[in-house]
Amino acid sequence: MKRELLKNVKVMPYTPETAIDREGFFSAILAASVTAGTTAKVSVTHCDTESGSYEEVTDTQLVLGPDEVSFTATALVNFDLDLSACKRYIEIKVTGPTTATYAVALGDPACMPV
Repeated sequence: MKRELLKNVKVMPYTPETAIDREGFFSAILAASVTAGTTAKVSVTHCDTESGSYEEVTDTQLVLGPDEVSFTATALVNFDLDLSACKRYIEIKVTGPTTATYAVALGDPACMPV
């Protein structure tokens, strides 16, 4: 079990609205460390090419759980994303927090191990 996890995910620091090549991965987790007194809302755009024109993902099953969370204390939150309806390149947008730290973990690889 431990080896399957280690060989089947790709984790990277993330700056919102930066293109991610998700080829071969069908899900992702956006982890955000958010300060108290803010609300974070996540949305995703996608495109066939890295430098093309990105459009909003309209799949209602994209975010598994709430796409907006309010914080009364500094917290670490995960937004679980189902990317199966997305094109090859995605950009994740987070509105709300002025200061936050992000990381993305891509999972559900089409070919195992990664």
